[in-house]
Amino acid sequence: MIALMKSHYSGERFILSSENLSYKQLFDMISTTLGKKPPFIEATPFLGIIAWRIENLRTLVGGKGLITRENVLVSQKKSFFSNEKFCRAFNAEFQPLAKTIRNIGLYFGKDMNEGWLDRKARKWRKP
Repeated sequence: MIALMKSHYSGERFILSSENLSYKQLFDMISTTLGKKPPFIEATPFLGIIAWRIENLRTLVGGKGLITRENVLVSQKKSFFSNEKFCRAFNAEFQPLAKTIRNIGLYFGKDMNEGWLDRKARKWRKP
């Protein structure tokens, strides 16, 4: 980001992501890193619409809606992006997302349910 801000590029758009993953792949990686079971209920368009409508009802009684119609529509689309333009322009490589998630899990691993993360051993321990 700093290299991009200091560069001569203006009005250009760059993708700053290491890889294309589905939500399922992303959530599976995160849950595995945290030692949790991965999500097992598929978020179908029908379930998304139900969730959106329930959230919409919450806004009528003063709550803040967390799921919008747009969220539901975007979550069902398959979009693919390429970081090739940025990598060529700045001779850059991205760290794989699995490694980033693992590092964050190690850094923020605190008491989670009945276990804790031993940072030195880099694995979950039970009390």
